Amino acid sequence: MPDIITLEAVYDNSDIMTDYFDSDHGIEEWYVCDLQGKVVTEGKLRRAVRLLPEWLQNFNWAFRKGEKYSMSDHPYGQLRVDSGTELRFPCSGGMRERSSPVRFILTACTRSIFEMNDRVDVPIPPTFEAMRAFVEERIRIREAKQREYAQARERATQPWLELGPRKEEIPGPSYTV
Repeated sequence: MPDIITLEAVYDNSDIMTDYFDSDHGIEEWYVCDLQGKVVTEGKLRRAVRLLPEWLQNFNWAFRKGEKYSMSDHPYGQLRVDSGTELRFPCSGGMRERSSPVRFILTACTRSIFEMNDRVDVPIPPTFEAMRAFVEERIRIREAKQREYAQARERATQPWLELGPRKEEIPGPSYTV
């Protein structure tokens, strides 16, 4: 059962060309507060919005019921900001480079799952400019990793002669086993 409320910054990383669906790909997730009781309600989520920095409170938060299917990222109710953030994040895959708007989701999860990947004491960026700088840094990190992956693929496809000295071949009969 969920016991905390978190804020997620996400973007749509779906790729229609390959039928890859990833509409809420996470950029980062922050702890907001403990969930009072066991049931996630719109009222509890709206009270949690008041704990966010003022720049986030000013967005139009829309409630969405939980998605209760086996691989749902959001099985409980959630508040979402799906437009108007003025932030964009590049998408991967597909035939061309494209970007997607950064969106925000306020939802519930378990503390143990949250703490596997995130820390409770990491503050939400206090201003819009701080969030913009945070997103830009995440984009730089992602682009550096993509360059490293491309270089590794390039090295892996080099002819084996370039990888090191070849073993000396001794003339004579060859045997097939």
